[in-house]
Amino acid sequence: MAEEIRITSFQLYLFEDPRDLPDGACAKNDANCRYGLLRISCCGRVGWSECVLSENKKYFDLAQWAAFLQYFHKPTLTEAYETVDHLHDRWGDTKSELVRSALNDLNSQFQNDNSGSHQRRGPSAYRYSMDPASLMEHCRAHYEIV
Repeated sequence: MAEEIRITSFQLYLFEDPRDLPDGACAKNDANCRYGLLRISCCGRVGWSECVLSENKKYFDLAQWAAFLQYFHKPTLTEAYETVDHLHDRWGDTKSELVRSALNDLNSQFQNDNSGSHQRRGPSAYRYSMDPASLMEHCRAHYEIV
């Protein structure tokens, strides 16, 4: 079932404070970092992932950094995994793992649905709601592919 459905959006939110992230584990000591939260949506389910986008850079362009997401054109989960595998060398570890982790989170939700498990999914510890409107309110920048 999860193989036939299509991902409807990829959203990347930029934060300058790691406490704004669900995990908050991206914080690096003595570094001026920007952090990203990736949200992949499909059939009412959401896959999450986060990473450090930049370290100690005065200027950062989220649109330029996130442009690699344009390779996804409403893919199935299988197609999305294949795209990550195919373009890993071009994208590098950070971008590839960011997407793969969110895809894994999304895929696990479909597997839980099939097994009858109804556990809470996605980020669990955060300072505010993880709905798109709240994320937009708290982030510094946002990039989306639909």
